[in-house]
Amino acid sequence: MISVTLMKADGTYVGSASRSWFQVPFINYDQKLEAGAYIVVVDPQFNESAELEEGYKDINIDVYTTQSVNLTPLDPQNGVKHLAQMLRKEAQKVDEDKFDHYLSGNADYSDVIRLKSGDLTDAPYIAIYTKNKSQHALSEALGFSKLDNIDVLFPKEVSENEDLALDIPAGDDNIIVLRGGNGYSYSYYMQTMQRAVDNSEIIAAAKADPNASALIPGLTYNLGKFKGNYYVYSKNDAGHDFQFTFYFTLSNLKIDGEPDGATSKTFKITNGTDNLIILKPIDPSAGTSISMNLSAAYA
Repeated sequence: MISVTLMKADGTYVGSASRSWFQVPFINYDQKLEAGAYIVVVDPQFNESAELEEGYKDINIDVYTTQSVNLTPLDPQNGVKHLAQMLRKEAQKVDEDKFDHYLSGNADYSDVIRLKSGDLTDAPYIAIYTKNKSQHALSEALGFSKLDNIDVLFPKEVSENEDLALDIPAGDDNIIVLRGGNGYSYSYYMQTMQRAVDNSEIIAAAKADPNASALIPGLTYNLGKFKGNYYVYSKNDAGHDFQFTFYFTLSNLKIDGEPDGATSKTFKITNGTDNLIILKPIDPSAGTSISMNLSAAYA
């Protein structure tokens, strides 16, 4: 198979053609090509017979036009970047009803969308295009469990069961480009990472948590969880100053602001004030557990 794709240097798609033969014509009747720089991607997928003679893999490009044209070869990796830019621009034109809200069950990422069909041109390229319309940065691991007669071109070449790390800021997008051969098939898996939570969000959740335990009237504490992070919120309206020590048994958790491996926290809480201990996952992709004891004394 040979495919030819024509685009402007800024990534604007002009047209493409493919043929399972030794030559392919691309004829532009529909658009007037203004003077400027263009990129031609010529992409042959050779069969076994191409190995019989070195010259079988030679590529000849004939251009028929009324104007003079100069052709300058591009580095293949640079060409792939231009191809990805073109497909991204085409994906950005697609109506939203052609997208899937594939994280609709996740309150943080319900506005993240992914293109249902990645066939955007007549060339044999498939785009996995994701738009992060949420208010938070998105991190995902995406890998391919099957790649039959299809290759991953961008952002890098990967094999089956090799993960790509997708880090998409809020309001930004991401594209993965594949090139399919005859009868291609593929499938992929993904894992959406727990988003990074700002401490101000944890503080707000802790103060709004109604599940407090009272040691004595006016002296309360509660252990809670917010988006994968734990907190211990203490409040003193008892009329005296106290010293607290909390002792923790932790699995895949660390006390924020304390040395690695710390399992206790001691602090003085004066009358009319509060205190917050935040415990964050060490590995956000793994499970966590916590148990706690405490001691309190007049300060």
